[in-house]
Amino acid sequence: RRVKGRDSVGMAHQVASLHQSQSSVPAPCTSRDRPPLNSCVTKLEPLHLSQRWRVENFASIVKLSKPGICLRSHVFRHNGFPDACWQLCLYPGGKREENANNVSLFLKMSATTPSKEVLLKAEYRFYFMDDSDTARFSNVNIGDFHAKPPKGGHSWGLRNIPRQKVLNSLRDDGSLMVLCEIELIPDVNKVRCQLEKPTAVAASDMSAVPRSFVNAQRSLLHQGTMSDCTVEVRDCRGGHKQFSVHKCLLAAHSEVFRAMFTHDNLRESVESRLVIEEFSAAAVHSLLEYIYTGT
Repeated sequence: RRVKGRDSVGMAHQVASLHQSQSSVPAPCTSRDRPPLNSCVTKLEPLHLSQRWRVENFASIVKLSKPGICLRSHVFRHNGFPDACWQLCLYPGGKREENANNVSLFLKMSATTPSKEVLLKAEYRFYFMDDSDTARFSNVNIGDFHAKPPKGGHSWGLRNIPRQKVLNSLRDDGSLMVLCEIELIPDVNKVRCQLEKPTAVAASDMSAVPRSFVNAQRSLLHQGTMSDCTVEVRDCRGGHKQFSVHKCLLAAHSEVFRAMFTHDNLRESVESRLVIEEFSAAAVHSLLEYIYTGT
């Protein structure tokens, strides 16, 4: 009995100490007790720039040019990346002797300050556009551009574009229209991270549009695939250009276009043709680019 009594007393002490140790463990905190969650965001938007370059009498230039002869476009840049500038370099007879009977096209990146080194990665796209602004030739590449003193420039491009493929892309007046589009990110060292207020994000948030979707929309405009309407531009200088477009896209983003295409008694709806005389072809092209891609 005494032994059992001592065991009972010892067990009582153990139970008491166990309750004491459990009471010292903090209870799990509820959502009300949790500290506010710190949230931050780095907003880094890609930069987009483009250059349209028209070379007149290109059929004659190709026929008479030797390898190494270079035509250069105007220098262009983006204000969001002031350290670099860009230029298109076109070799109608090929860049070197081994590229003869081909056309070479390069994109050159140069440092705006010769003593400064610039290193970046960019996606660049080449298009040869016909009179209806349809791409007869296209090429997409990604290159690491590295400009370092004293040269201060670096080029990427295509050495051997078949001459006949280029001639097939000429406009009716014999000119070659080159379109170059560039995508890059700004200097990440100058982009600051910002504090962000926590907000409830809906599961169906579609604010970030995939780049593949934008590229597909742009291809619809440039190539005119399955188009059902024509936008005809007549500027004050007597110029005439046509764009192959899609009624559903124009109507979805413009009440004016929607009214044109939904009223049976309007010429635009009957003929599936829209004539614009007040604006230049470049302005209309920018409008259509925005409708199709949002940029």
